[in-house]
Amino acid sequence: MEPGLVVGGRYRLASRLGRGGMGEVWASHDELLDRPVAVKILLAVLDDDPELAARLRQEARTAAALRHPAITVVHDVGDHDGHPYFVMELLTGRTFAALRSENGGTLPIERALALMAQVADGLAYAHNRGVVHRDIKPENLISDSGGVKICDFGIAHYAQASARFTKTGHTVGTAPFMAPEQWRADPVDARTDLYAFGVTLYLLVAAETPFAGPSFPAFAHQHLEIPPPRLSGVPANLADLVDRLLAKKAADRPASASEVAETLRAIRDNFAGAVGPQAPTVHKRRSDRPSAGQTTLTNTRAAMLRAGIRSGIRAFMLFVVVLCVSLPFLAPSDSWLAFGPWPVMLLTGVLIGVVAGCVVGTLAGLLSGSMGETDTVTLDNDQLTVTQRVRRKVNGKVVEISPRTFSVRWDALEHLAIEGKTHTTTLVGRFRPANEPPLAWAVEHGLQRREDGSYAIYGPTDRDLEKVDVGRLRDALPRYFGS
Repeated sequence: MEPGLVVGGRYRLASRLGRGGMGEVWASHDELLDRPVAVKILLAVLDDDPELAARLRQEARTAAALRHPAITVVHDVGDHDGHPYFVMELLTGRTFAALRSENGGTLPIERALALMAQVADGLAYAHNRGVVHRDIKPENLISDSGGVKICDFGIAHYAQASARFTKTGHTVGTAPFMAPEQWRADPVDARTDLYAFGVTLYLLVAAETPFAGPSFPAFAHQHLEIPPPRLSGVPANLADLVDRLLAKKAADRPASASEVAETLRAIRDNFAGAVGPQAPTVHKRRSDRPSAGQTTLTNTRAAMLRAGIRSGIRAFMLFVVVLCVSLPFLAPSDSWLAFGPWPVMLLTGVLIGVVAGCVVGTLAGLLSGSMGETDTVTLDNDQLTVTQRVRRKVNGKVVEISPRTFSVRWDALEHLAIEGKTHTTTLVGRFRPANEPPLAWAVEHGLQRREDGSYAIYGPTDRDLEKVDVGRLRDALPRYFGS
């Protein structure tokens, strides 16, 4: 196809917007009604099977009759030299694929939920009228000023049947999004769209599809036989919904797109209104805050030694005190173990516990000091920087311990807080909406998203924040960020 070509006697092709396995999309001009349109011309032909062609064209016309805010309007269908074409409204928004790319691979969870709820609304409308899309994916979903638009209704089935007729054994579809029944060439229905919907939702929040292929046979095996990895770092009810959408058996998926839309909106409402654990919040610093220089907090060898001694004293004192106080009551009266009343035994236990704790704690502290992992939290006038040692496990065994560093600018945070005490202490931050990190970035840098939308920037999951001196960190934060 070339610019200037007139299709159907009225649609003049202007510029190619895209090309894919199904065909080409052109920005065009409807010379009869004097309006801009998009024309999608399919590559396959069905001239050798008039009955099949007629049936598919009728289905395309049925799809073209769909009128819903979330469905792209199809103005006309026809043939050009045996090639089917579809004339649609010309959209100016961005595909979900482009939105992902612009946001580092993912979308903020609340935005993904809002957009996909609109997609589910459109699917519910089409499914209620007996129309199945068959190729839901980010490239066929567009966000513009008017909301979400689903593209290519009625086109996927046309192209699929065309390809099967002209190339025996050839499968049309987008492999990462195809439901098991599509791989088996079984009949499809609305639940087939829900499977692709689930893959799309997974991709928007996790930066990758559940299965990576890379070949068609590999995708077929994965979609048919391998359970999809469960989403992590998202609300549990969202992960549950995606698990249902990606069920191998269509009967195990949600009953309708309407149900999915309602569930997504409920998750979004709960997600937006969730309140996390109560914690002291450090407010955004004032613009006139004086320079505070740089402060570095780390788990030094001396700090690890002191921590080991304290832990040893506590543990052995408790053990020995309990043992000494219990002996007079448990040992026979004529036994040498019952050598004093419980106050004497209590004092004896304390003394023995302190001595034993110092000895054992010193040994433990020396050992951790020589073999321990060093983490660092650095604060300066511009940002917070965390360098942490990260364990990578394969089959339950640690195969690598490597440092990982990331920085967060103060102006990217809405609040910062320290929660908990001693070994349960966590440094928690909430990012401003414009700086919301993509899920893949957060996972890569060891940040865990919580139900209230904040992130555990550094905490007790893999390491002990006590080793970076929580007291000093509490004292230092107001000088850099707020009070």
